[in-house]
Amino acid sequence: MSERKFKLINFSELQTWYFVVALFSIISLWPIWSVRFPPMQDYPQHISQVQVLSEYGNPDYDYKDNFLADLKPAPYATFYAITLFFSKFLSIEIAGKATISLYILLIFFLVLKITRHSTGNSFPWGVLLFFPFAFNQQYFLGYLNYLISLPILLLSLMDQKNLIKGEGWRRAAFIQVLWIVVLFFTHPFTFLVYIFLSFINILLFCRKPDDFRRIIPHIFLSILLFSFWFFAANPTEFSTLPPEAKKFFWMPFNEILVYYIYIFTGMLWYDGHDWILIVLWISLASITVLSLFKHHNGEKDHLYECLIFFAITTIAIFILPFAKGVFTYINLRLTAVSYFFLALAVGKINFKCIPRVLFILLLFAILLHSVVKQRTISKEIEEIKPILVKIPSKSSILPLVFDNNSVELDSRFFDPHLHNQDYYFLLVGGGLSPYLPDSPLLPVHFKTAKKPTAPGDYMPHRFKWKLHGPDYDYFLIRGLRKEIISYMSKRSALLESSGKWLLFKKKE
Repeated sequence: MSERKFKLINFSELQTWYFVVALFSIISLWPIWSVRFPPMQDYPQHISQVQVLSEYGNPDYDYKDNFLADLKPAPYATFYAITLFFSKFLSIEIAGKATISLYILLIFFLVLKITRHSTGNSFPWGVLLFFPFAFNQQYFLGYLNYLISLPILLLSLMDQKNLIKGEGWRRAAFIQVLWIVVLFFTHPFTFLVYIFLSFINILLFCRKPDDFRRIIPHIFLSILLFSFWFFAANPTEFSTLPPEAKKFFWMPFNEILVYYIYIFTGMLWYDGHDWILIVLWISLASITVLSLFKHHNGEKDHLYECLIFFAITTIAIFILPFAKGVFTYINLRLTAVSYFFLALAVGKINFKCIPRVLFILLLFAILLHSVVKQRTISKEIEEIKPILVKIPSKSSILPLVFDNNSVELDSRFFDPHLHNQDYYFLLVGGGLSPYLPDSPLLPVHFKTAKKPTAPGDYMPHRFKWKLHGPDYDYFLIRGLRKEIISYMSKRSALLESSGKWLLFKKKE
């Protein structure tokens, strides 16, 4: 009788677990599919790259006249390759959302994999933290390839551990090679993090000579891949940069700390505080710490392993530079990695019945709070749509974004309206804008003679009509309403306004 009762309780918990995981996954997908434009700063630039790639040979557009487009098998290609594939069956707008959804689905798969490999006597309720952690700083910045690489990084490290231990090592070796290839093509920085953390895995788990022999070839393959790309494929990438651009730059400690805690403060600090979210996170942390003291002994070793990775990545955030040449956000990108290892560590805590219910309810509230925030940002972004559709195809556009802030995000690090004008490529098509990203990592580049002069996306106040005005048909302006209307009206006509956006057309 007691055995049957035990099985019934376990079955009930199993059903509850999968219901909560599925519910959290659906809620996480909601802010992507319930709005026209996702609340991601750089997303317009990424989706415009796909638009150019998809319609490059289309005579109805002028992309071939203005750009060079070539999607090569190299780091940073995953988002564009997958979205381009989806665009064969879906609209580019839907294809972009489908690829973003892949990020959430990979986290869903990661949570299920952790469930299957959990060694404790209960379900890893703590890993539900992955879902609110999915909407981290890099998410709102719109670093799409980097986001996709995060769950891949953890999946590869988990399978690497199996490889070291020799658990079905031939299959594990093959899977590890696949993870290495996928991670390499997704993001170069995460690939470097994988190499570094692989050495930590070696220190933690390699005990016998066979353990080393199984893992060393994979580490060597990873280093070889990265070295070939960095030194052979892009030998002149930094050769033309001025000496000052090649220097390292470190951020002040207090700014790093503020950036790190953003996710717990509603992405606000300098521009105010989201006290509701702060209280929710403090309550969640309190329940987690109290449950930690009742932690099941069988999971302690696994907990310590996760805490080691969490500590290493967190310390690295405060040690590494912010920028080196054209590479920026070097240290700050590790915040999401740190959060994910924290979620893994909390997943090793054995939550009892009442703390478990409170933990789930608080996580649910935090996740809903994030969804509301995201939808608010998306509604702000949608203010530009009525203006963009008024611009004819194949037009040249200069955006002057004096106000790129949102009430929902701190202006110190987030500029959610900086690139909104690039939705023109998606909604209308053709044309030219000076701030389409032109990084060596990206598949679309300006033809040298076609790149128009511009004051800089962060320096609209440097706009001079004689210097910049003649290259453009239309001017998209956000902020400085009274001042800019007076200045622009001398040589252009105000056609439309929407929210904080103004559209001017150059006079003949």
